[in-house]
Amino acid sequence: MSTSSPMLTPDHVEDAMSRGLAWLADVQEGDGDIPVFACRRRDLSGRRHLDSSPFNAAHILEGVRACGGPEAGAIAAGLEAYLWREASPGGTWSYFARKTGRKIDDDLDDTSCCAALLRGGERDRDLASNRELILANRDEHGRFKTWLRPPEARNDVDSVVNANVLWYLGDHEGTRAAAAWLCELVRSGAEAPTVLYYENRLTLYFALARALAGGASGLAPVRAPILDRLERVELGALDAVELAFCCRAAQDLDGPAELRARLLEALLGRQAADGSFPAAPVWNGPEHPAPRSVWWAGEPLTIGLALGCLAAARGR
Repeated sequence: MSTSSPMLTPDHVEDAMSRGLAWLADVQEGDGDIPVFACRRRDLSGRRHLDSSPFNAAHILEGVRACGGPEAGAIAAGLEAYLWREASPGGTWSYFARKTGRKIDDDLDDTSCCAALLRGGERDRDLASNRELILANRDEHGRFKTWLRPPEARNDVDSVVNANVLWYLGDHEGTRAAAAWLCELVRSGAEAPTVLYYENRLTLYFALARALAGGASGLAPVRAPILDRLERVELGALDAVELAFCCRAAQDLDGPAELRARLLEALLGRQAADGSFPAAPVWNGPEHPAPRSVWWAGEPLTIGLALGCLAAARGR
């Protein structure tokens, strides 16, 4: 990683990563979970309550695992065990953890992200049947529906959910229509109305870049327009989560070195002395089309996203 900035030297990146991991290790619970919080106000100024979700744990796990080393391995092992305990028969997941006492239908977003991170291990056979369930959950246009429900039940189509399905399934005859739809959304700049459960299109760019880097080559046409838009993002207007999404998208799309460095430096500038990164809204609810009235956030989630960027930068 070559740069003249003192914030981007290998030693500084390693130190930032180590401090982030130490923060997560301190808050990880005995069951392996690392809770975040939910808030009824988007600016997070209202009452917050701790919340447990496989979806949040999966995104923390992704960043932690990328760091490597004994400390990251210990945190990751706890998170992996937690995710497996939350799995439904057939290798699917829902948003709320069982210990919350809340029930919600299993969905393709949780399922795809959890399965993408857990596949290839000793329990890979436990995921064998979920691909069939996912592929059966498409609309008449070949796009993936969010909720695992009977065909006649209410459902919706979210572009980020579709990108996450492609991260898991990759190139497949059953994903081509969804890939074409996503490429057209980005080409035409029509993404915003299709981002239902996330804050803005930056999350979609992150998810598309991750899926493309993971082997969903049908998404290749999104690379140029996303990088062009990332070049024009006003960094000072972004929160730490948005910066992490932009940074990781630029990395996964192998964007220009100057752009990657600029985004990483801005992200590192948000890290606190204790190793944390500030909480910011990441996803929201309730189920569409009800008005947004709850937002999920938390320092652990931002740290997990930032660690993925730091680990990717270290590997260059």
